[in-house]
Amino acid sequence: MFIFPRLPHKRLAQLRKAQPDLKDKMILDYGSNRGNLIDDGVETGEILPENYSAMDVDYWSLDEIRINYPKADAIHYNRYNPMYNPDGIKNLPFPQFDHRYHLVYSYSVNTHSSWDDYLFDIVEMLRVSLGEVYTSVLNLECLEYLHGKRVAEYGSAVDFDVFKNVETGVYLINNDTVLDIEEEIPHKVDYLLAYYNPEWLVSEISKIGVNVRLIPSGMPRIQPLLEIKV
Repeated sequence: MFIFPRLPHKRLAQLRKAQPDLKDKMILDYGSNRGNLIDDGVETGEILPENYSAMDVDYWSLDEIRINYPKADAIHYNRYNPMYNPDGIKNLPFPQFDHRYHLVYSYSVNTHSSWDDYLFDIVEMLRVSLGEVYTSVLNLECLEYLHGKRVAEYGSAVDFDVFKNVETGVYLINNDTVLDIEEEIPHKVDYLLAYYNPEWLVSEISKIGVNVRLIPSGMPRIQPLLEIKV
């Protein structure tokens, strides 16, 4: 069970920058946790439970959504992740049909996965959407906050300066290891952060034939979004 802080309305405000009208949109929240996005959307009237689908590796989080929003769709996705679900299935396709959702939203999922898994997810998110995907990424400000927490709570030996001149991407593993994205992540880890150079990331994802732009958060501790459109 992994619970992430809600940070009321900030994630919704970030998504609203790209999608000002969410009320009639069918939304897949990939990596939904206990439903932070729908909590905010229901409070403001911008997201209807019957239009919302949650998908996560964590059964407990999905049970919370089923209790709080019985009209929403809660989908277990037994996908491999070295931190959150090391016994899951690698490269498991999303269970949804093609082009089911107006948009797919994913917050703080691929900030904790490998680059290969990130690319796989982008293709799957696009497949089940009508061509619009919003996925969060770490900027240096968010990374510095998370790294600082790691230092304070667990004594991380990694100097933050190693992240300041990254050309492609790196992984922060547990308390003391930084790997290049071409290196293999251990099968099971206690902690994983993936950070990518923003310009490289936009350029690299564009190579699969999609339009990509970075939407700055403008809010402390809120990760920027990548907007990916066919």
